[in-house]
Amino acid sequence: MNLPVFLFQPLVENSVEHGFSNKENECYISISCQLENELLHFLVADNGSGMSQEQLKTFQCSGKTSPKGHHSIGLANVNQRLHSYYGEEYGLLVESIPGEGTIIDIVLPSSAINIEPSFFQPELSKTISLSQNPSQ
Repeated sequence: MNLPVFLFQPLVENSVEHGFSNKENECYISISCQLENELLHFLVADNGSGMSQEQLKTFQCSGKTSPKGHHSIGLANVNQRLHSYYGEEYGLLVESIPGEGTIIDIVLPSSAINIEPSFFQPELSKTISLSQNPSQ
């Protein structure tokens, strides 16, 4: 695969630092991948605190202005790098519901991979459970 470095790290870090800041257990992050209509979708989902409409708007506008707030800096950076690397039609799509969680769809061209499409079968999706309490 030919993916930019630090593609997932800022997204997972946001989930842990912001989404799970008020949770002590039952925290999860799911990272999955699928190939659909010549587009590669990496989905990063969590059951954290979610983002408000204002936070989502800040992220969506960050391509035109400097992002405000720590939460959107990592997202904006990843999105801008994807736009530069693959083109403006690719990048992050963010859906979030306050109190329920966030789903980030990393949309890339299928040319970002040089492996067989059969690699992206549903059974290869992995879910990673995280606990903020290291003793569990």
